[in-house]
Amino acid sequence: MFRKILILISLITLTLSAQSRVTLEDCIGYALKLNPNVKALKLKVDKAETYVNEISSMFYPKIGFNASYTRLSDVPDFQISVPIFPTPITVQESVLNNFNLKLGFTQPLFTGFKLSSMKNASKYKVESEDYNSKAETNKIVFQVIDAFYSALKAGDIYSLLRKYSEALEAHLADTKAFLDNGLVTYNDYLKIELELARLEQKKIDAGYNYNLARNRLGLLTGMGVMPHIRLVEEEYQDTLEIKLIPAQLIRHAKENRYELLGLQQAGFAADEMIEAGKSEYYPSVYLFGNLHYNNPNQRYMPVEDKFNESWDAGVSFQWEIWNWGGTSSRVKQAAFDKEILNQNKKYLTEVIENEIYAAFISHQSKADIVKLNKEAVKSATENYRLMKVRYSQQLATSAELIDAETMLLDAEINLSIARKEVIVAERKLKLAAGYKLYKGE
Repeated sequence: MFRKILILISLITLTLSAQSRVTLEDCIGYALKLNPNVKALKLKVDKAETYVNEISSMFYPKIGFNASYTRLSDVPDFQISVPIFPTPITVQESVLNNFNLKLGFTQPLFTGFKLSSMKNASKYKVESEDYNSKAETNKIVFQVIDAFYSALKAGDIYSLLRKYSEALEAHLADTKAFLDNGLVTYNDYLKIELELARLEQKKIDAGYNYNLARNRLGLLTGMGVMPHIRLVEEEYQDTLEIKLIPAQLIRHAKENRYELLGLQQAGFAADEMIEAGKSEYYPSVYLFGNLHYNNPNQRYMPVEDKFNESWDAGVSFQWEIWNWGGTSSRVKQAAFDKEILNQNKKYLTEVIENEIYAAFISHQSKADIVKLNKEAVKSATENYRLMKVRYSQQLATSAELIDAETMLLDAEINLSIARKEVIVAERKLKLAAGYKLYKGE
């Protein structure tokens, strides 16, 4: 309860702050605490643990209490006639009200190793569910990373469009001055004005996309709509590279990918369920005992209309010798379940290998795109600088200036997008290779 209050206070503080700064790690932390899917995954693990407790309880004696009342129909008393007596002698009066109270226990002594196998299977299932939970949580964290950088991309596009819109407005003012002095044509002025209107439309679309991207991020993090959140990007590293080759990444994935580890534990559980099925080939032995407090108590003779206590204890032996192949069929079913898991694991391994190769190639190509766009920005920047000087000296037209600005704008947008996409591609490759994308349990 105290933990929930702290989370609520932090969210309120975050919402009230008009310029709240949120990093990627903050978003991941909120998602791990607030995302309903993450909570549901943890509940699945908790549910699996209850099965272990359920099986463990079967090792201990079961204590039960039974109580019943029966009203019998009225019948004559049991009497015998003796020749020397004129009237029959009553041997047993009829008791019409029967009260039965029983407190008993049953303790399994031997079940053909069924209980121990089922308990081991339930433990493996908990571990399997835990690995599956971690795998799905890792995927959700990647979705948060992808949404975070998608929002940053949309925000950068909007900022660049606004920056160049302001620069174009300055050019429009300069061109108006040129037009008033007869240095440019009215058509030159209209071209810049038209380009400014085009940029304004792009700004509207970019702002819409930015809000959509932030709302998606808010949904994944569990924070809801994020109107007052300012996303803070970590400093970009130009040397962002994957130093491992695909073969090494595949080997790491086979050893650490949560999905494969979960299937491995599920396979161990299937082995134990096969042994649990074979337990029906063996007899079962139980120790039992009961304490009776009945009215009348049939152990007491003659039967009286009063409560009397008695007890019994013993050992039961049960052995199902023939059931027309029912046990062997159940064992085969468990064996088929194990083989299905093996085939699923083989298929998943192949899928993971393909994921790693695809993610590795994608990362390498996006890293190359970053390098190309950096060169493009350098060239476009120099071209724009020269064109701006020429335009101020009336050696270039407004169309040439607009083209230079558009080239620079496109180059900077492409570089911004490429830098974020290579980061996402690097995290996707790590996800495919079985690396954990978040801190903590």
